[in-house]
Amino acid sequence: MRRNHYETAVIINAALDDEQIEAVVAKITGIITDGGGEISETEKWGRKRLAYTINKIELDTM
Repeated sequence: MRRNHYETAVIINAALDDEQIEAVVAKITGIITDGGGEISETEKWGRKRLAYTINKIELDTM
């Protein structure tokens, strides 16, 4: 049986500390695997400065 491959990107608030970010990533991973999905690769891009605000939050806490 052929499986579909999907790609997703998640933006996490940069104001969180590293442990909180890892908890969010673990939660998202759990949701995907509990739903029968398989994660073949995870790329962590680190903290980046965005070109615009999201939900009126300035994300330049670097």
